[in-house]
Amino acid sequence: MTETDDLPFDYGEDAAPSDAELAQVSSTIKALLRAEKELATAEAERDRKKQTRDELAYRRLPELLRSLGYEPGDKIRMGGVDIELKGDVKAKIPVARAEEAFRWLDEHGHGGLIKRNVTIGFRRDEHEQAKRLLGSLEEYENVKEDQWIESATLKKFVREAQARGEDVPADLFGVFNFQEARIKTR
Repeated sequence: MTETDDLPFDYGEDAAPSDAELAQVSSTIKALLRAEKELATAEAERDRKKQTRDELAYRRLPELLRSLGYEPGDKIRMGGVDIELKGDVKAKIPVARAEEAFRWLDEHGHGGLIKRNVTIGFRRDEHEQAKRLLGSLEEYENVKEDQWIESATLKKFVREAQARGEDVPADLFGVFNFQEARIKTR
């Protein structure tokens, strides 16, 4: 039986818990606090290990391989390990610059990448107006437009534009070019 099994807390209106029952509650609280502390420690350790792995895979090993003359796309066999030096890109539009980024895409012929939702708010008594929405949107006060680009779409656009030699504003699109060394043991 564990510390949390069968906690009998039906004391009626006037009954008070016994010392044994209070001790069981106290013991369970201590066990929960220990578990939460251990979990926080394990999560911190995981974060440290991931940071170490990223440093090795994204910076140190690619730098070493480039210094030996290897380039992205090369596959290397070394000491029972297959290594692939891969180049890639990450991109994410900063929220504060979204409007500017969307304008740039429109001006450069890439507005089709942008997804849009247009929402019109109607009061409850405007049921008929909502059903007859045939006019222009300007006649309604509560028009809202949300715009976004899916992350995979933005990444593909940036990668392909860079491959064509097009200038894509890195700061506007949060572009981060990187190389990663991927290893597989044989």
